[in-house]
Amino acid sequence: SSSNNNSTSGGGTPQKGGTLTLSAEQFPAALNLNLAAYNLAWDSYMLDPVILGAYQVQPDFSYKPMLLSKEAEVDTGPPFSVTYSIRPDAQWSDGVPVTAKDFEFTWKVFINPKFDVASRDGYDDIASDQIIDDHTIKFTFKKNFAPWKSLFSGSEGVLPEHVLAGQDFNKVWNNCICDPKTGKPIGDGPFLITDFKKNQQVVEERNDNWWGPHAPYLDKIVFPYTPDINTEIQSLKSGESDVIYPTAQEELTQFVNADGYGYTTTAGTFWNHLDFNEESPTQPLLKQLWLRQAIAYAINRDQIVEKLVKPLDPQAETLQNLLYVANQAEYQPHFQTYNYDPAKAKQLLESHGCKMGSDGFYSCNGQELTIGYKSTSGNELRELIFQIVQQELKAVGINVQNQFGEAAVVFGTKGLVGGKYDLFQFGWVGNPDPFSGFSIWECGGDQNYQKSCTPEADKLLEQSNTELDATKRAALINQADALYAKDLPVLPLFQSPDFIAFHDNVHGLQNNATQEGPLWNAADVWIDQGK
Repeated sequence: SSSNNNSTSGGGTPQKGGTLTLSAEQFPAALNLNLAAYNLAWDSYMLDPVILGAYQVQPDFSYKPMLLSKEAEVDTGPPFSVTYSIRPDAQWSDGVPVTAKDFEFTWKVFINPKFDVASRDGYDDIASDQIIDDHTIKFTFKKNFAPWKSLFSGSEGVLPEHVLAGQDFNKVWNNCICDPKTGKPIGDGPFLITDFKKNQQVVEERNDNWWGPHAPYLDKIVFPYTPDINTEIQSLKSGESDVIYPTAQEELTQFVNADGYGYTTTAGTFWNHLDFNEESPTQPLLKQLWLRQAIAYAINRDQIVEKLVKPLDPQAETLQNLLYVANQAEYQPHFQTYNYDPAKAKQLLESHGCKMGSDGFYSCNGQELTIGYKSTSGNELRELIFQIVQQELKAVGINVQNQFGEAAVVFGTKGLVGGKYDLFQFGWVGNPDPFSGFSIWECGGDQNYQKSCTPEADKLLEQSNTELDATKRAALINQADALYAKDLPVLPLFQSPDFIAFHDNVHGLQNNATQEGPLWNAADVWIDQGK
């Protein structure tokens, strides 16, 4: 049996056929991950084998041309421009070639104010485009744009103009990734989504018109919705699932070096944090920096990492930056000022007029310090973190209440996206380039659900986009992060170890701890059906 940490699963000669079942811990309410309401990590993982981008982020955080025949050509101008050369063999599953028109159409969709897209960042920096021929397009930007490789990339990808032109992008791909005129699945990746049953399963089948280096080995990939960690583990043991990709939990250590299983673990761009809703309808005091600071000082983040994360990743550490993860060279630990200091937390509360009641909890100027805490139910790690945080905040006189619920609900309009929460604990899956997170932090940003605003930091982030020198750019981004550490819109917790466990007859699985996810190389995954 193969059990290999941080490597591909197994060798041997690939066999064709078979169905791979991968338990999905979260389930999108709709398939179109480019819409703000459905921009979930699992939507990205499911669409990664279906819709391709100009570039694909590799496990080592580098960008590899995907739909492109060569690296895009950058002209620093002025004006700054990027010219894409599209592979002549790239085609949609209906046989229509991927062309410059698809790139142009994608840009226009993303900047159309009628469409509720997850992020326009970067696309709105493009001034104009020029289609040079079917397979060449040049985008001219309003100013220098350093993170240009993040555009048109990953599973957000490039859209098929010939099936989506004239459609309402807010609705057309919610229940299928298909041609709305025929209802037939569409994609330019190795697999196509042939079935989507809400809160049950997604089925993907091999794309017979896949133009990649070889036909995909698997016939099918099935994602059953398995929101509970114990059910996930059981499904792997019973053989109902071939692969599980849960948020890292201590119970997963049972698959490390276990007979009949393989596993991989690595630290990636998926990181956990606690968000403060500065415009909370239920706890207005979260707008006050002193309350956010008191909460941060009262939480022993190092202990959370020690107890809950290190068993799976001995290298794990407390994350102290919102824009870089700890295994990036640019990382600087600005949030380490919030070391565990419950005495300081109490002193902050009392110096701002908070009085201890007979129940052991503070009221501040008539407002009770009762705070709701939302996260995803069935996720034992998050429930354990909640228990620790609840105890630690109780010890300093803050009453924290469990408001866990299903992912589709707590992330939706009744929760995160709708601004209906006090504290929210979840994970962002970033791209290696911090630019992918700017819309989370900027005043009024598309994904700024904590409603925070630090204008000085915004200026630095804007400046970093136009700075083409990588070292100077990282310095600007870190200066912004230092300002966020002062303002405390969010408390970073840790990078989640990316853990995949699978039966040892599954081969070719390779960890990609970015938004690309576990099936970034789906065409290469195969099952040894003799085992």
